[in-house]
Amino acid sequence: MPKSHLAPYRTSVCLSSRHLRARAMLGVAGTICWLLCASGSCASQEPKSETRTRGLINGHAWAMLSDDQGKIGYFLGLLDGWKAQQDLKGYVTVGEILAMGSTENISLQNAIDLIDQGYKDPANIELPVWWVFMAEVAIKRGDMPPDTAFTALRHLLTQIMTNAEALSADKFNEKFSPINVLNAAKEKTVSPKVSP
Repeated sequence: MPKSHLAPYRTSVCLSSRHLRARAMLGVAGTICWLLCASGSCASQEPKSETRTRGLINGHAWAMLSDDQGKIGYFLGLLDGWKAQQDLKGYVTVGEILAMGSTENISLQNAIDLIDQGYKDPANIELPVWWVFMAEVAIKRGDMPPDTAFTALRHLLTQIMTNAEALSADKFNEKFSPINVLNAAKEKTVSPKVSP
């Protein structure tokens, strides 16, 4: 695989052939997982797994990945999946641009460090990796403090896990969108509080 293929990620990390093989293996898995969850195919009633939340790896699995191959490969898979999902839809929402658009100017190592930072709080361990990444991007951008972002996402995860309502994939994604939750948390952070 030519290194020019990696140019869209503007990475400052030198990827060896070993890293590229890991990217190929984990990237495909990440892409498939992203597409399944983006389409609503991951049901909230999935079997309980310590390493997965809604079909996506969470902090437990993230901690088990090696720093050099596993985390970078998985993250590149998430980026590939996000790009594939955009291509399938044919458009990108403003929320998606804000949530993931800044990945073009971030090195792979910085992205991995952001995710590691999000999982330092044990309360976030059940959150999917890409949720943690989006929250950390919003935090680093100054959109909201960490407690606001992660409290909102943990509340969303609780809502998803306790939801008994049968929803179509589109309705499920509309009702339980982590992007919408982060945007709403940002609005509450910047909006002046009105006294009763």
